[in-house]
Amino acid sequence: VWTAPIAQHASAMRPVTSGTQTIESVDVSPDGKWLVYDSNINGNQDIYKVQLGGGEPVQLTHNGADNFYARWSPDGKEISFHSLVNGNRDVFVMNASGGNLTQVTTGKREELAPVWIAKGQGLVFQVYPDSAYTIVRSGGHWGVPHFLNRAHLAVSDGNRVYLGVDSSVICPECKAGLYAFESD
Repeated sequence: VWTAPIAQHASAMRPVTSGTQTIESVDVSPDGKWLVYDSNINGNQDIYKVQLGGGEPVQLTHNGADNFYARWSPDGKEISFHSLVNGNRDVFVMNASGGNLTQVTTGKREELAPVWIAKGQGLVFQVYPDSAYTIVRSGGHWGVPHFLNRAHLAVSDGNRVYLGVDSSVICPECKAGLYAFESD
């Protein structure tokens, strides 16, 4: 993973990570000081964080399974991700320090790629192969997942959810494309 100031030449780029590793996803903390990413540098895919200004990476997951798609909560205090620790993909949330690990989804479905919504009180995640679900936290406990829509892609900026859908999914006359919904 490399970093560079916006609108600068390639010579201004510098590495944030090093070594021979596969990194599938990265996310920058809301304060712009940290990078969270998944890496196989120690064998299986684990979640790490590193200061963007430099420093040693901190390994956050240690479960011996592959963990992917880490995303910072809007307040920077938590990280969501999906893990294969139970033999299929399930969604988890942990403190930004790697502690207080909570399994958010369970079951035999492939639940993956969680993104934060509702100012950090909920998540949208994919259920393979073609569905988006939401789950909301109340009183510190995660509720039951609810079907949102048929979608191939779900991303969020914290205020809106963007779904990539096929023709006629949102409405009978709607074209295929990217649709935005308020996160509530």
